[in-house]
Amino acid sequence: PFLLKNIYGYVEMLIKVLPKLKHIYFISNGYFTNFILDSSLKIKSLCNSKGIKYHLSISIDGVGELQNKMRGHSEAFKNSFETCKRILEKPNYYCDDFSAICTITKINVYHLAEIDAFAKLNNMPIFFNVATIHNRLNNEYKFENFSIFTDEHARMLASEFLYTKFLETKSALYFARYYFVENQNRIASCEHKSKVVTITPNGAISYCATFSKELGNGLEESPKKLFFDKSNIRYRNKLHKEHCCSCSHYTESLSKRGYKMYFKELHRLFKIGI
Repeated sequence: PFLLKNIYGYVEMLIKVLPKLKHIYFISNGYFTNFILDSSLKIKSLCNSKGIKYHLSISIDGVGELQNKMRGHSEAFKNSFETCKRILEKPNYYCDDFSAICTITKINVYHLAEIDAFAKLNNMPIFFNVATIHNRLNNEYKFENFSIFTDEHARMLASEFLYTKFLETKSALYFARYYFVENQNRIASCEHKSKVVTITPNGAISYCATFSKELGNGLEESPKKLFFDKSNIRYRNKLHKEHCCSCSHYTESLSKRGYKMYFKELHRLFKIGI
């Protein structure tokens, strides 16, 4: 989002047209440190004046040269970590909530413990998710290059790491991510199945960023009409049947089946004293 020099104006307009808005989430590569911090300070002030929480996440996919390799730039780690460091020096100053995000691929899966240790050493909250296909990013042709599911050793390492994070945090979300990587079967809900929409920079609308096609352009037609169009709803139901159970993205609360498995595993760990 911080490639937009007038990003503040976008936020201002969002708040104007969405009076019930409660949260704004930005995810950034953290490269333009000064601009990100200056903009975030203004955005937070505006959001807080309207009772809105401003959340900011920075992508940290490796330490040192690994981040540079993942992001394709020789100064990616230097800049992104500098952004994180300055945010952490003044908690709640630039945003109401901050975290780093690491996306697990077959490239960085061998270094996850190092990334986790680095985050802890710097008191930086970090969350781990799994790289997947994104229609919005047009990355399907690169799937073999990045997905842990195309390399059994990488998949096993990711599964072990995510289970370790579950043991450490007892988090239901980490259990869901571990279970998906281990079994390639989803036990977590997804808000994109019913009430969330993806909007591209040119105004195109789709049900989700992963597998959904573009339904139309919200600048040319009514977004509400596109979202609830009967033929589009039929298409969404087909998406649910064909892709949702095998999609690792947008991990929300566990399903009923997922909670049953989660509490069963917690009970097993309690019995053996873990």
